Amino acid sequence: MREQTRARTTNRTVRDERSKPSEEHQHGMSWIEWSVLLALAVALVLATLAAGNPTDTTSSLETRTVRVRTSQTLWDIAQTHPVPGNTTAQTVEVIRSLNNMSTSTLHVEQLLEVPVCEDAFAVATR
Repeated sequence: MREQTRARTTNRTVRDERSKPSEEHQHGMSWIEWSVLLALAVALVLATLAAGNPTDTTSSLETRTVRVRTSQTLWDIAQTHPVPGNTTAQTVEVIRSLNNMSTSTLHVEQLLEVPVCEDAFAVATR
């Protein structure tokens, strides 16, 4: 009988030991989880810095005024007046920013400030 009681106590102790969280999980995440989280945070910061913000350059751009023609879109205007180093989509955002536009809607005869293209024949192709 004593042996059975000791065996039950021992089994219970073994089960209790197994159910206890390991040292590394008692305080939340393991060092591997922290390392992965830190690496992701650093990657996010670097990606954000690398992407930049195309509208940051609007204050230093030389601009001129253009008049919107029939069936002309903001995309067409951005391709005609590209910002060097920017995609057409980024140039659209620059033009919207220069003109305080909340949408890309244009009206015939509307006047827009656009970037002056250094190369008269340059066309944004991206």
